[in-house]
Amino acid sequence: RNDYPFTVFNGVATHREKRQGSRMQAWTGEANFVKHLNGGRLTAKAYYQNTHRRLPGIVTLYTADNHERLAEQTALAQTMWRQQFGAFELMGGCTFEWASSHYQDIDGQYPGGRLVQQYYRREWFATTGVSYAFGPFKAAYAVDLARRTMNSNQQTDSHVGRTSLLQAFSLNFTHGRLTATGRLAAHLHHDNTD
Repeated sequence: RNDYPFTVFNGVATHREKRQGSRMQAWTGEANFVKHLNGGRLTAKAYYQNTHRRLPGIVTLYTADNHERLAEQTALAQTMWRQQFGAFELMGGCTFEWASSHYQDIDGQYPGGRLVQQYYRREWFATTGVSYAFGPFKAAYAVDLARRTMNSNQQTDSHVGRTSLLQAFSLNFTHGRLTATGRLAAHLHHDNTD
């Protein structure tokens, strides 16, 4: 119930109150999968979280009336594969995440007696890479592609998004206690609004 006590200071008078309307309900579910392959491994995950909260709002003297609510959801699915083929090692994976936040306040000060704000965020991500070991050297190349979008029900919302392409090449040299690494990275981003 989350109805914790607090003290209200009103000039020279003080009195004890209990916070009302701050109840919260939440649940989370998660499933994981792991498969060991000959020289490799495959993993997968699914995750979901849902919360509903009553927000207590500001302390107003002589009233505990408040009708603010917040509901949030997050869902995620991802998988990753890694495999060894002699001196080569390959990897690949992808992730999808979706999140929403719904805020509501019922009050006569709003047109129609209700304020509703809804926000949504989505992200898609894919990655792949390869490495090759030869003598004291190990070379690796990886590329990531990500797409993120956000929107809401607000009139000023511009439905923003970003697409990112990230690439990296590295060369590693190891001899006894000596290790030297060189890296080259490139990042390309494209932002858009609807």
